[in-house]
Amino acid sequence: MNSWFQRLALNLGFLYKVFQKLNQQRRTLIIIGVLVFFIIGYQVFSILIPAHASETIVTIKSGETATQIGEYLAEKGIIRSAFWFKVLARITHSDRYLKPGKFVFGGYTNLFQTLEKIRSGKSLTLTITIPEGLSTYKTFQILARSGIATFAEFEKLNSDSIFIRTQTGQSYTSLEGFLYPETYKFSSTVTADSVLAEMVEEFKHKTESIFAESTLQSSQSMYQTLILASIVENEAVVQNEKPLIASVYLNRLQKSMKLESCPTVGYLLEKQGIHREYLLYKDLEIPSPYNTYINPGLPPTPICSPTDSSIKAILNPARTSYLFFFADRKGNNIFSNSYAEHLQKQKQFKQLQRIRN
Repeated sequence: MNSWFQRLALNLGFLYKVFQKLNQQRRTLIIIGVLVFFIIGYQVFSILIPAHASETIVTIKSGETATQIGEYLAEKGIIRSAFWFKVLARITHSDRYLKPGKFVFGGYTNLFQTLEKIRSGKSLTLTITIPEGLSTYKTFQILARSGIATFAEFEKLNSDSIFIRTQTGQSYTSLEGFLYPETYKFSSTVTADSVLAEMVEEFKHKTESIFAESTLQSSQSMYQTLILASIVENEAVVQNEKPLIASVYLNRLQKSMKLESCPTVGYLLEKQGIHREYLLYKDLEIPSPYNTYINPGLPPTPICSPTDSSIKAILNPARTSYLFFFADRKGNNIFSNSYAEHLQKQKQFKQLQRIRN
């Protein structure tokens, strides 16, 4: 790598010396030529090289011009140049045939492909991935960015008692915990209620057999399992630690100890638009039913939509006497049976970190 840079530096140095020996007129011509080359290159880049954007639904209204459409697509990052969109639409006479409707844009597409999609009126499916461990708040942000509906529309459905009961069969306060993390494909004409209904249906599909095989006796027990599973989902980075983390929280509940879970506090901060990599001591004192540092028992709802592996971890936890754990900042956790052991392991961990640093 160093030799490559050295050769490059030598070549640039040689070219600079040659450039200095030229007369003023030739220097000017070279500078103009280089500028023209880069300008033309950038325009070709804007037209031919595909732009990358997250898939989103774009609604093109009847009567909108190529200029208006191009500006909107550029604003969304779907194309690089609104100007060249307008120019190509005129040159190819596509501006006469741009069809209104809902279109799915995103992925890797260049200007010609984007223009052809609107001209042909073809509308494809929309692919949306909801990662594990997201709350409804973050899930609705992803869905809203896709253009399906606004964040407010999703939130309205999420607080609609009739809609919630229709989807879950129970009178829960929200759909928190029931929007299964998965990659979904929707049509460009999909509505907010049908999206949430499909996500709840996916939750049922993934978890129905798990709950059926368990010894749970009531929907309330199922919901409590879901709440605990959502905490495990947010605590665990590696899959094989989920049963261990589940055992900690179940052991604490059995001993009437507070859960003292950081993700539950993070959840209530998220509702206030606050994100912290590490919680502050003052955060642990916030009065809220979600603050498991000051309230015994479970929070009132799940704090995210857990995966099936987190639910299985609660229903089939590891057999341990662990009551404490802390993260090693590498994705794993260090577990302890007592508070004294917990403090000792934290002290040893900090000493080791100082030695390594």
